[in-house]
Amino acid sequence: MEEIFSFISDCGLARGKMHAEVKVFADRVEIKRDTKWKVAKQTTIYFDSVTAISHKMSKGLLQSEQWITFAVPGVRQDMVVAVEPGTYVTNSQMAPFDDEYSIIFRKDNAQAEKYIRRIQEIYQEFKNNHTPSAVNNVVQGESAIEKLKKLKEIYDLNIITEEEYEEKRNKLLQEI
Repeated sequence: MEEIFSFISDCGLARGKMHAEVKVFADRVEIKRDTKWKVAKQTTIYFDSVTAISHKMSKGLLQSEQWITFAVPGVRQDMVVAVEPGTYVTNSQMAPFDDEYSIIFRKDNAQAEKYIRRIQEIYQEFKNNHTPSAVNNVVQGESAIEKLKKLKEIYDLNIITEEEYEEKRNKLLQEI
């Protein structure tokens, strides 16, 4: 797939440099990092494995970063991250420098919110274009009860919206 847009995320603070080249595609985000933090230097995040995208601002004394985090099943979203050697907080308070599923920006970066909104739009478009066929593939050829169970699993993973879930659920209940 062709690249939709790209940008540089730079957070060169006293706590450590976090420079990332980010490329956004219709189905994924690719991140290449130049950092002293112990985090993957290269990460590819496929939208079909993402359950949510959040935007957060740091809290506390430094309050100097904002970041976008991709929620992926099996990865803790409230992980503890290093602020400096020997000092740790949860990533809801400070930027998660050790999280390969996050992109960090300076808080005063006026472009950051634009990038974040655009990534969320592309992700939502991906979900809208890929969810129906994924749901239909999962539920074909099974009893209505089995289909309902799988549909509920898909809904619980935030792959489909509540409206989509209710619509498909009602159709399946009519088959019983």
